[in-house]
Amino acid sequence: MAARPPAGEPRVRILIVDARPVVRAGVRALLAAEPGLAVIWDGPDPGAALAALAARPADVVVADLARPRVGEFVRDVRLYCPGCRVVAFVADDHPGVAAAYRRAGASACVAHIQPAAELIAAIRAATADNVSTEPPEPPVRSAGDPLSPAERRVFLLIGQGLSNRDVAAALGQSVKTVETYRSRIKKKLGAANATQLAQMAVRGEPTNGGEAGGIP
Repeated sequence: MAARPPAGEPRVRILIVDARPVVRAGVRALLAAEPGLAVIWDGPDPGAALAALAARPADVVVADLARPRVGEFVRDVRLYCPGCRVVAFVADDHPGVAAAYRRAGASACVAHIQPAAELIAAIRAATADNVSTEPPEPPVRSAGDPLSPAERRVFLLIGQGLSNRDVAAALGQSVKTVETYRSRIKKKLGAANATQLAQMAVRGEPTNGGEAGGIP
């Protein structure tokens, strides 16, 4: 049985993203045996991982993605969960791979061929100054952003192609509440219709329009 951290000790909350179920199962089992580490979600789809982050913030995402997608994924992780780190866990141990992942913004890159302790060490190093026993604060609205933090979460999920029902499930809200968010976001951004709003959400770059403020 895995040792449990003393009461009050920070727990590192982890998401695992990998298309191979056997890899996810192995990483989950490895991390479950480590005190202070807690896997709160795993799955094959980066978009679903981002929805999970919006619903429940984490400290580290352990992911194996095609290199051209890594930069975009790391950027989206930071939008959905400011302060969350990405640790790449990859099959390819070519010397240039780790550098490519780091350039994309990953905190570390560990190859499957390396000892398991290297992955654990990379996760702990990535979160050394970023783990708290307190619940995470919601992201602060940046200057010039017309959306509140809650509205931005909904906006980002719309950009992943989620329906109102799916957004509601991801955020633990009612469908009616999500519809209210959507209506206010559309008004603030000056979107003429749902299609234009979806296009803006896919780009992830709201224009500065409408009045600031959020839903209470």
